[in-house]
Amino acid sequence: MAFGSHVYNLLFDYNQKNLLEGDNRDQLSLSSSSSSPSASAVSKEIHMSFVSAATPFKPSGKNDHSFSDLEAVRIQATCISKAHSAGDRKIMTVDPNITSYASLYLLLKKAFSLEQDFDIVYQLPRNAKSDRPDVFLSLTSDWDLDAAFHTATRPFLQLKVQPFEKDVIDGWDIVQPIHTPQVKDIKSRQAHIPLAVTLKYDITKTIGKVFDVFATEKPSLFTNTEWMAFFDATGRMSSMKDLKNSIFLKNLEPDVRADAWPHLLGVFPVDLTFEERTRFLFMKTQVYKHLKENWMAKNPREIKGLTHMIQKDVLRTDRTHPFFNVKEDHPNLVSLFNILITFAFNNPDISYCQGMSDLVAPLLVVLNDEILAYLCFCKVMERLKNNFLLKGTALMEKFTQLSELLKKADKPLHDHIQTLDGGHFYFCYRMLLLELKREFPFEDAIHVMESIWSSTPHHTEDEDCEMSFYEELLQNHLNHGNTSIDESIKFSGLPPPKDLNDGSPFPLFLCLAIFILNREHLLQLDEYTMLAMHFDKLSRKLDATHVKEKAKSLFFKYLKDSIEENRASSLLKECLENTHGTSSTAAQC
Repeated sequence: MAFGSHVYNLLFDYNQKNLLEGDNRDQLSLSSSSSSPSASAVSKEIHMSFVSAATPFKPSGKNDHSFSDLEAVRIQATCISKAHSAGDRKIMTVDPNITSYASLYLLLKKAFSLEQDFDIVYQLPRNAKSDRPDVFLSLTSDWDLDAAFHTATRPFLQLKVQPFEKDVIDGWDIVQPIHTPQVKDIKSRQAHIPLAVTLKYDITKTIGKVFDVFATEKPSLFTNTEWMAFFDATGRMSSMKDLKNSIFLKNLEPDVRADAWPHLLGVFPVDLTFEERTRFLFMKTQVYKHLKENWMAKNPREIKGLTHMIQKDVLRTDRTHPFFNVKEDHPNLVSLFNILITFAFNNPDISYCQGMSDLVAPLLVVLNDEILAYLCFCKVMERLKNNFLLKGTALMEKFTQLSELLKKADKPLHDHIQTLDGGHFYFCYRMLLLELKREFPFEDAIHVMESIWSSTPHHTEDEDCEMSFYEELLQNHLNHGNTSIDESIKFSGLPPPKDLNDGSPFPLFLCLAIFILNREHLLQLDEYTMLAMHFDKLSRKLDATHVKEKAKSLFFKYLKDSIEENRASSLLKECLENTHGTSSTAAQC
């Protein structure tokens, strides 16, 4: 669940300069100890050598997220199981420059003599004066391990290991409708995916075929014929508002996406003809080439840190998708790299953060055009840039807003999460940072992205026009939608849409829907670590149709309440302004 380590540095008041330094090693060192005196007296050290699953990564520069100054990390791991006492711990020393998730997994398995598969979580550090509860995040990939090394190594990297119970497999409520292709060249893949997970996937593939018969009716498709109807003979769009309203209620037909996405994201001004858009795109192409030349003309040493960090993430992004399941020098991966480094180099206030590659990947797959994908990514980042800023205040605000929504929608569930010390909602970090891109299989994630993009009005500073968009969106649903509005919930007293989630409220309701759809399981959890791990296990397994249907039901109820409050407020304001008018006007108020 970890992406931008610099965000964690801020959220938890952690200074990366205090990362532990140690001896340079070419091997992993492991020592076993216990809290009891007798056990510590007979502690022993074991040495193991592993081949790294990733190329050593040593960027230079003051702001680089590298381990070049961090030659050794001490790890204190505790195994949580009936076979291991609470005081039984393992102390290890690893080289972060060569240690992969797979090698750490095997090391822990050997250290605790585990035969079954297990989950790993790491503890985020806190100041001695801080009174917040301990926060643990799941460690499930090389990305998570990078973040753990960057943020949580003072004075130890604290890990908890929890073996799977042999006869227990989680419930069958999550169905992955898309069969993920096998990828033979992903390093350490077998060590990365536990047996219980692969077994569950095999079972759910079969059961999914049965569940499909009873599945929620999928939205109808927005066809190419409907798309063309929004343009006149010159190619000028008739109404962006009506277009978004239509797309929000449906899923775009795959053949329409490449044309529709740049419009949805606001790449083209809405009043351009076809010929004007062609000239506009040509001009933007020249600008992009110039921006690329800016970093390509630099001495490679000057941007070594940035290029290494991006290249590392490019090689990990959506590798199970055929578009990215290619050789390292394939044009698809080169385009992904070019987009990310061009954006980072020309936007130094944001630069590059882990997770951005996840946002670019669907754009490249659908558009299959580096320049157009870059333009679309810039528009995505206009709305999401606050998520990646060092201050971190935007994400903190979104955590708070999500908490308030859950409190309105399901107070018992909200209070239960509070009792688990999850009231800060840090476990939703990945959801909010990437707007749920990783919560669904790739094709489902594309449908969710289109819903998010079509749920907000075109950029405008006119508050009345903004509310008019949401009024028409609600009315269009009442006239043509097939999702019922949940009238049992009252969303009164919440901020208006322009103030929720940086002006894009629908992602919060997608998160809220996931909470409510998982309600029964969440109420059974009795500690924060299990809460965080549960949400990590949902990654790429949720059914977009179910989640979107529930989210729209909640979202439309929120819009209904917000519009009513806005009208009441406007009426009251009008009355107050007229109190100095005629007595009859004042009396009417």
